[in-house]
Amino acid sequence: MQQLFKGLAWLVAGACILLVLAFAWGRLRPPTEAQAAALATLHVPLKPVQGRNAYPLLWFSDFDVPYDQIDPLYAKDGERIAAWIANLSSTHATTSDSPAPHPPYPALAPLGEDRSLLCAMRDNDCLGKARAHAEVLRVVLERHHARLERDQALSRYDYAWNDVPSHLFATIPSYGSSLGLWSSAAALDFVAGRTQQGLESTCTQALTMRRLHAHSNTMIGNMVFAGRLQSVTRLFLQMLSELPPDQALPDSCSTAFAPITPDDVDLCTVMREEFAGFLGPGIMKLDRKWYQSWQLSETGMQRLAAPVYAVPCNETAREQLLSDRRFEAPSMNPNPDLFDWVSNWAGVIRLDISTINFNAYYNRQQDTAAVLRLGATILWLRQTRDDHRPLDVRLAQRPAWMQVANDRGLKLSPDNASLHMGDHGNYPTWSDEWPLPKGL
Repeated sequence: MQQLFKGLAWLVAGACILLVLAFAWGRLRPPTEAQAAALATLHVPLKPVQGRNAYPLLWFSDFDVPYDQIDPLYAKDGERIAAWIANLSSTHATTSDSPAPHPPYPALAPLGEDRSLLCAMRDNDCLGKARAHAEVLRVVLERHHARLERDQALSRYDYAWNDVPSHLFATIPSYGSSLGLWSSAAALDFVAGRTQQGLESTCTQALTMRRLHAHSNTMIGNMVFAGRLQSVTRLFLQMLSELPPDQALPDSCSTAFAPITPDDVDLCTVMREEFAGFLGPGIMKLDRKWYQSWQLSETGMQRLAAPVYAVPCNETAREQLLSDRRFEAPSMNPNPDLFDWVSNWAGVIRLDISTINFNAYYNRQQDTAAVLRLGATILWLRQTRDDHRPLDVRLAQRPAWMQVANDRGLKLSPDNASLHMGDHGNYPTWSDEWPLPKGL
């Protein structure tokens, strides 16, 4: 019996030693070649080296901060946020408030109930709304003229870049607090007879949203700019459908719908920040005690997740996104091995049950580019209206870069008054009919 117990003891001791060795190897082993390449890609600095950053303006979008004070005040807030991140307590991380903008200047009045009178992002008849409530809308725009001016000031900026370290619980700008003002003002100009002014304002907004969408490093910013770009394109095409076919357009309109570039569908910069925000230093341990550190390896989680986050950074993915062929995002399933389970079982489970839907991000990028292609197509049809061939023949022979994927079902309406184009994202409440100009 004594020999049996001794044998069992040796067996248990051996199992413990193997477990410790497996744990140590799981924690200390280097990433695979693919994982190392992905990690390196996700740490490449991608910030534009020239131009003006709109992020500070967005940060203070709810305050009447003088323009020459925005950057220095944001720099101070950036220092406060960085210090907050560095000093986060593992036990109070979810309840402690991230620093929010509190400049020494008055807050702007919120839109409140006035928002219902403005053109919403998914409105299909912004001009109709402006006509139906023209006088009331004029009063609303005057009441919120400071917000409108600050939103229009985005046209003076080149990119929207959060310079502060990304963090899951950090405060973000109020991207939607002034939504609808710019488009409503342009629509009111147009229906009031200030046609060129309305067109110029609309195309300037489209050009601004396209530029900021293509040069933003936050997912929320990227998605908001994409939505605004699609919305203002619809407003522009609605205006175009009411104009005489030979009326000249502002130069900003052709610039806004210039040929698609890789930046228009790029998600590498955004995914890099998402990776840092979700899996950055200390974030995954915020709700765990020090003695639970054996359950989760931050480094191990980064190693497993990096290849998924780095997908849009490779040339093959960029080409597919640019081609408009539907893109299927890889699953977040980390494909762990035994050593991952032993050394990082909590991290493996967290990644495995992640509800992040990367497909929605890829779809939005392609849908935004498709809308730009559609806008350019309609401008091209208007410019070539003297071509007397049937409209469907001309549509089929548009320039190659304006083509969209077959699964979008692009086609003319039976009365040739609009184009139908489906979305990859299948968004609810957004019409898939886009009006055509007269005289095509």
